[in-house]
Amino acid sequence: MDEGTVRIALRTGESALITAKGDRPDLTIAPVAPSGTAPRWGLPA
Repeated sequence: MDEGTVRIALRTGESALITAKGDRPDLTIAPVAPSGTAPRWGLPA
């Protein structure tokens, strides 16, 4: 494999997260506060 190439064997339903060496991101799933107003999107109400 080329330098910088990563190969990870995953089975169906498995996942992987690749980060920089020493990085430990917060993987909490939570709502994000809006940074301002925005037009509506998606299907009409």
